[in-house]
Amino acid sequence: MQNSSLETPTVTSAQSANGGLEPDFDQQLDDPACGELVEPLRDRHQRRSAIELLRSRLDLLGGRDKALMTVYLDSGTRVYQIAKLLGVSPSTITRRIRTLSQRLLTGDYARHIESAAAQHRLTPTERQIANEYFFTGLSLRDIAAKRNWSYYRTRETWRRIRIVLENDR
Repeated sequence: MQNSSLETPTVTSAQSANGGLEPDFDQQLDDPACGELVEPLRDRHQRRSAIELLRSRLDLLGGRDKALMTVYLDSGTRVYQIAKLLGVSPSTITRRIRTLSQRLLTGDYARHIESAAAQHRLTPTERQIANEYFFTGLSLRDIAAKRNWSYYRTRETWRRIRIVLENDR
C-alpha cells in the first residue's frame, strides 16, 4: 500500500552525480508501471535503451498521454505523485503508463509509421489517424466521431494506411 502523503524525494546516485538533472533509470524501471515490460531487460544497457526508445517515440503521442509519459520519464516523478496531482488512483496511472509503454516499445508499427511518413507516403492526416489508432487506442468509430467524418471515410482512410504500412514491411 502506498502512502497517500507526498514523500520527500530521495536523491539517488545518478541524480547526485549530475546535479539532479537526470532521474535514475534503474529506479524508474523498478516502478510498478514498467513491471512486466522490463522484466526481461535485466541488462542495464538494455534497460537504458528501452527508456531511450520510449523517449524517442514520445512525439507519436499527443496531448495528455505525451505529457504523462514526459513527466514520468524525464522528471522521474513517481506514479503516486502523478496520481495525487491528477486526483486519480495510482493504479489508473500505472495502467496508462504500462499501456502506452507497451504500444511504444512493442509497436512494430511505430517504426513503419515513422518510415512511411518520412518518405511522404502518408499524409499528415493519415499519420495522425494511425497514431490515434495504434498509440492512443481509439477505435475507428471514435476517430470518425472526433474528426466529424463518416465511419466509411474513416475506414477507407484506414484501409489506405494499412496498405502503405504493409508494403513498408
